[in-house]
Amino acid sequence: MAPPKYPRKGLDRFDEAVGMIKSELKKRGIKVVAVSNWVYFKNVDVRIPLGSLSEEDLYQLLKQAELFVFPSRLEAFGVPPLEAMALGKLVVHANAPAYNEFTIGLGVPKDKQVEIKDYAPEIGKYWHVHDYPAKELADLILYALDMPEQEKEKVARAAMEKAKEFYDFNVAQKLLGV
Repeated sequence: MAPPKYPRKGLDRFDEAVGMIKSELKKRGIKVVAVSNWVYFKNVDVRIPLGSLSEEDLYQLLKQAELFVFPSRLEAFGVPPLEAMALGKLVVHANAPAYNEFTIGLGVPKDKQVEIKDYAPEIGKYWHVHDYPAKELADLILYALDMPEQEKEKVARAAMEKAKEFYDFNVAQKLLGV
């Protein structure tokens, strides 16, 4: 069975974007780490298999990260970006509709993406993915890395506050309200 033309998690787009800016990242001493079981990476420095890190190790990895990139083309709701935001990390992401609930302005511009109906053989249905050029993601990664420290801190504080809205108690309250 052939994979979908546009993989939902966008790891192909992420790898392509990293390839475009690899020399710049290397100059800055930045290593690209992917926690994923996707084996087709060509441009990441380290791939850690999903599920192989303890909660503490994952926490430390996120805590030490300069930036968290979430390239997913389609999500029902993305918890990993919220975890990074709760730790005060800048999150660069695609702009799937689910992200409207929690993102803090570092998404691929909506006018630079296109919604595509793609067949997903693993579920036997069509779905709508939000594709974007890898160049847009690469530019956004460099933009986030180049933000003045004061601006990074401001965005990180706003992200931490936004993440608090999704703590268990608050989510339960929102569900009760429905």
